[in-house]
Amino acid sequence: MTLVGAVREQTGKLERHELRERQLGDALTRSLRDLDTRTRGQDKNLENLAILMARTDERLRKMEEMVIQVTSSRSI
Repeated sequence: MTLVGAVREQTGKLERHELRERQLGDALTRSLRDLDTRTRGQDKNLENLAILMARTDERLRKMEEMVIQVTSSRSI
């Protein structure tokens, strides 16, 4: 094997290695982007759920106050 042949062989190996590394980097970037997108969507859903829970809690509090008022007025 000549020096030129050895250099070509090593160059080919290096290029294949770099290609695999680039492909892995691209796949990892896509996966992280997808996870980030899903996480943002879930965060928004949690915010909406928190708002709905606060509204429900307020309605329940008002209903309890009304029940107490009605019960108090009947006692008198």
